[in-house]
Amino acid sequence: MKNTTKKLKMRNIIFNRICVSRQELLKSTGLSFRALDRYISELQENNLISKEIRSGKRGRSSYFYRSNSANIIFAGLSMFQSRYCLVVLDINSFVIYSNVLDFQSNIAGQKLVTV
Repeated sequence: MKNTTKKLKMRNIIFNRICVSRQELLKSTGLSFRALDRYISELQENNLISKEIRSGKRGRSSYFYRSNSANIIFAGLSMFQSRYCLVVLDINSFVIYSNVLDFQSNIAGQKLVTV
């Protein structure tokens, strides 16, 4: 599996779960420690995920990653004939807001802005 595919798999795991350990990501994606750390750093720099450090067995620290998906939204606008469709989604494709605006079909001949 190419690293690009593994990277996408890693992102899907993080964003579809509440919390995931570093070990679980390594096992699930097949990425090396270095590659995983590089991709995790990218996500942290963009404030897409946060890292927790917990005390593990035998005094070793365990790393857990949590999605900041509540802070990530996408807005889309679609125009079709005389309709404008607006949608706002979170990173997991949950619809936060949507609306359809209908305009008259003969709007092209009308003034839109008056001074």
